[in-house]
Amino acid sequence: MRQLLQGWQRIQSDIMLRRAANYSFSLPERELFLHAATVTISNTGYKGSSKIICQDVFGSRQITFYLSGNILYRQTKSNSLKGVNVLSLASVKIEEFRAERLNYRELMLTIKIQDTKSGRRITSSKVLLLGNGVIEG
Repeated sequence: MRQLLQGWQRIQSDIMLRRAANYSFSLPERELFLHAATVTISNTGYKGSSKIICQDVFGSRQITFYLSGNILYRQTKSNSLKGVNVLSLASVKIEEFRAERLNYRELMLTIKIQDTKSGRRITSSKVLLLGNGVIEG
């Protein structure tokens, strides 16, 4: 009976980790596909993680996705205004956030996530496409 319960808890943890990964991919994917004119990838972030810096098609906003203290953030700068939003769920710890340029229109985003309760972790990767812009570098 205990093995059955432990198996069920592992399945629930894996489902939650997959949902957290999908959620963490969703905003960068939308921003890159719909709004980014230029994208710069910097690997100088927290623990060597990537920063994805997007300039929007109108030139009025800069969006930066970055990792700090095992939490994924989205920073928006528009004129003199600046805002920061948390993109990761409280029940997970983002251990890695790495972007790699594949070509001028595609990048590979890899996220390593750990469930803080069970200790289980997954690494998930996704190719993100730019619909209106280019990746510099």
